[in-house]
Amino acid sequence: ASVDSVIFAEILRAVIKDGPKATILSFFAICLVIALILAYLATRLANLALLPIFTDEAVYILWSQTIAKNISELWLPIRVENNRPLFFWLISVSLKAVDDPLLAGRAVSVLAGFFSLAGVYLISSLLHSRWAGLLAGFVYVASPYHLFFNRMAHKAALLECLFVWLVWLTLRMTQPGTRVGAWQNLLLGLLV
Repeated sequence: ASVDSVIFAEILRAVIKDGPKATILSFFAICLVIALILAYLATRLANLALLPIFTDEAVYILWSQTIAKNISELWLPIRVENNRPLFFWLISVSLKAVDDPLLAGRAVSVLAGFFSLAGVYLISSLLHSRWAGLLAGFVYVASPYHLFFNRMAHKAALLECLFVWLVWLTLRMTQPGTRVGAWQNLLLGLLV
């Protein structure tokens, strides 16, 4: 199904269920979510390669290139500086898809930031309302700290992403009436 048909089905379902006033609010909310995503992508992807390379970026990308070329070097970040290797592994994978190593590394941070944005929206929606989630999302997009680290090939973006999803999972597990399954405990352990 195309995106248009899915949106139309959601609007039709809201008209039947809640009436036309709720439909206008749902359509407005969908438009705001799309605007939030576009604002994130526009601020993070614009002139991504024009930023000068940061010292840590160069080291991280070099290690990731080493891992991509020689799988036996998988634990290089731990051996050299006791860094957690997930970020470097993700850059190694993205090096296969993107020719420019700097863009490959920064793409991982942009993607991690996007998942952080989704997590911030869901946490705020869970605690308050979807309007609070949209507001929190726009604050996240406008934050200079996140704007900087989501555009650099730095492990801070992935660390933030994992923390945001750890908070979301913890909040979901502590909701009244929520059954906590083994997969949730496993995921919680992996995020920690």
